[in-house]
Amino acid sequence: MTTPRPGAFLDPRLSGVAVLGEAEENSAVARFDMVQELLPEALAALNQAHRARLVAPLATSGGFPEFWGVARDLAMAYVLARDLAERFHPLAVRLAAARGEVRLTAPGGDLEQLEGSAFETAGELLYRARNEDRLLLIQGGDPRLDRMGNATFQVLWRQMQTWTPRQCQVIRLYRAHGRQKRVAEDLSVTQQTVSSSLAAAGWKVLAETETAIDSVFRDG
Repeated sequence: MTTPRPGAFLDPRLSGVAVLGEAEENSAVARFDMVQELLPEALAALNQAHRARLVAPLATSGGFPEFWGVARDLAMAYVLARDLAERFHPLAVRLAAARGEVRLTAPGGDLEQLEGSAFETAGELLYRARNEDRLLLIQGGDPRLDRMGNATFQVLWRQMQTWTPRQCQVIRLYRAHGRQKRVAEDLSVTQQTVSSSLAAAGWKVLAETETAIDSVFRDG
């Protein structure tokens, strides 16, 4: 896979979680040029917010709208998938993540190619995610945990697909502020309206499930 040159040399042999992803091209939902503009901005924001949990920062690839990165743990893969899905809602975003060897080939000191078993596995998983309409597929070395995680991600993805644009907006703002009153002020609505939107979107169950995902997959 060919990638852009991020300008920083990385150790060519790493162990981590290879992440591959893509934003769906759907002219009925969003113009291609709009996605082309928004994706690099979204990846830059994620790199800034999660710098400590990324071995190699997220970057778009030559096969836009694809992107790649290397995370420290599988729980981070879900965080990235969730954030991008909410940013681009209702446009579909798909990710795949695999733990294993990662080689970042850098001829002449500039990063150019991604190699290694982890990226090969992630590529196969991304193909499956696309064909099976999934948000995220992972492979971390424990088949039981992988099956549990992939099934859970699919349930959450189906739930997210039922959200209205306003529900998604409320979810994103509530993640950022953590207070219903602040969200209500931003949207010029009542706190009860925010509470009702969170309830309709299934926020309580979503938050509980995400806490469990982070606990199981951060170190597992």
